Amino acid sequence: MSRLPPASVELVRFAIVGALGTATNLALFFVGVDLGGIPPLLGTVAYFAVAVSQNYALNELWTFAPRRDGKLAWARYCKFIVTSLVGLAVNAVVLVAL
Repeated sequence: MSRLPPASVELVRFAIVGALGTATNLALFFVGVDLGGIPPLLGTVAYFAVAVSQNYALNELWTFAPRRDGKLAWARYCKFIVTSLVGLAVNAVVLVAL
């Protein structure tokens, strides 16, 4: 990937982090809800919190590390969560509808 322009490297890394977050969320949902009997809406919210935290950390420390100071920041984490809440709302609405 070192021959790619920096923006392309970031895009590939961002996609990888997103895929890992999706896999984490789905795996935890399957174990907690399907196997563990946790109510689906509760599982959706709980596993969202885990996946969004994972995505934030990986994006800060790997995807965008050259632009950042290499540290996690509470303010950026809060902004990341707020923007990710839109995705959670869509997921919860679809879950309830289905």
